[in-house]
Amino acid sequence: MNLNNRLSLIASLCVTLCFTAATRAEVKPSALFSDYMVLQSGTLVPIWGTASPGEKVAVTMSGQTRSATTDAQGKWTVSLYNLKAGGPFEMTIAGDLTGDTPIVVKDVLVGEVWLGSGQSNMQFYVSNKGPGHAPYGLLDEANEIATANYPQLRMFTVKNATDYEPQSDMVGVWQVCTPQTVPDWSAVGYLFGRDLNQALKLPVGIVLSAFGASTAEAWIPRDAMAADPLLKPMLDKLDARESYFKAHPNANDADAPPAPQTINSRPGRPGPLRDPAHDQHQPTVLYNAMISPIVPYAIRGAIWYQGESVVGGPQGVLLYGHVMDTMVTQWRRLWHEGNFPFYVVQLPGQQNVSNNPLIREQQAKILALSNTGMTVVLDTSEAKNVHPHNKEPFG
Repeated sequence: MNLNNRLSLIASLCVTLCFTAATRAEVKPSALFSDYMVLQSGTLVPIWGTASPGEKVAVTMSGQTRSATTDAQGKWTVSLYNLKAGGPFEMTIAGDLTGDTPIVVKDVLVGEVWLGSGQSNMQFYVSNKGPGHAPYGLLDEANEIATANYPQLRMFTVKNATDYEPQSDMVGVWQVCTPQTVPDWSAVGYLFGRDLNQALKLPVGIVLSAFGASTAEAWIPRDAMAADPLLKPMLDKLDARESYFKAHPNANDADAPPAPQTINSRPGRPGPLRDPAHDQHQPTVLYNAMISPIVPYAIRGAIWYQGESVVGGPQGVLLYGHVMDTMVTQWRRLWHEGNFPFYVVQLPGQQNVSNNPLIREQQAKILALSNTGMTVVLDTSEAKNVHPHNKEPFG
């Protein structure tokens, strides 16, 4: 073989190797499976992520090793079984194609995991210096922060996002409860998790997925709304507005099909039309971006604080109970964990048109569903503040 042929062969081999390397994907678990996470004890615990198509991925923890082969899209899922509460443990995740060093997830606890969701009062931060612009902070904020040293309490906060289509990824990290981390935590999530940890003497993890001013229907999957004659009109309005936006990206808002109007007559936004898929008042958009990526992370139950944002005027208020019934039923269906506990906070009293007593009546209808509960907080409210600071009784 002459020199030119040898060089040609070497070049061809280099291109082939580079192409092969480029088509291989690193083994990557969902962001939920990261340092400091808490896994649910005593049940099936799905672990999932991505890798190269056809790659075998093995997950090892607490004496269990489970493996799965990725599908054509490079997705894999394995399940651990009946983990015993305790820790800290390490989890190893390794693929058989890339030859990369296995991923080691450190300081993993096993205990009780709860999902916290809703709107701004669920996001409401322990500190008044937390993210956002609302007047946050607990009544005894300084003391709460100074004493927040609970190494067995962790929180994963899903970054706010919206989308027109269901997503498989989201952004967030697990944090251990310390005076340094807790100021930016959900106050309700923190208080609930702290009290649960202290009562049970078990590790507790809170997965916090909440979005300020969001409506309940924003957290419901599309197929459920499309199949429900009472809810489908909401979906149709979203689709009409989204189609108009795509066809007229430079249009004015006033020329597009109308956006949802909340009970307190949220005014339209004059000026350029914005993508309705990024409006947290629209149906499905928060389920797509903030719930779909965390299903089916094993949980014990869910807590919910929402109700000021209700669309559709008087008829929308009367539909609220049905919206919540649908959301709870659908979440339970998607998680495949049966009728897990679902607890809601009923609206506190307040001098605000959005704080309609008819909403409290609708919220009480959730008790018709099995394994639900409602926290009545009429005595913790502030007449002029939609974000009351007395969150301690909620925990």
